[in-house]
Amino acid sequence: MAMVDHSQEINWQAKYLEQIDARLAGLERGLQDLRAEVKSEMQDLRAEVKSEMQDLRAELKSEVQNLRTELKNEIQDLQTEVKGEVQDLRAEVKSDTRDLRGEIKDLRSEMTNLRNETRRLVFAVLGLLSTALLGIAGIVIKVWR
Repeated sequence: MAMVDHSQEINWQAKYLEQIDARLAGLERGLQDLRAEVKSEMQDLRAEVKSEMQDLRAELKSEVQNLRTELKNEIQDLQTEVKGEVQDLRAEVKSDTRDLRGEIKDLRSEMTNLRNETRRLVFAVLGLLSTALLGIAGIVIKVWR
């Protein structure tokens, strides 16, 4: 009977080992399935990330283009505004220059008139002085005689 028990125990151990081997084989298949699933998920995630990156690049490129266009328009607006202001300033400077030229012409004319008046007055004073000197000379001559 001891032998029967022993062979039964060996049978039981062999069955137990077969079950463990079957479980290990199942676990290995499960592990391989998990690896395949993880690999597939990783590929899907990579594809999704790649697609997202492409979308973000396209969106960024579009936004940069919009900003460039907006900036270009702002620069053109500022150039137009500055050009208008420069034209206004040029017109103002031309007007002021015309006015100043007129004032300078008037001042020159006034200066010429003042010079002529000064000359006339100098000649009048010289005439009066020469008349006075002649009168004084005539008196001096009469007194000495």
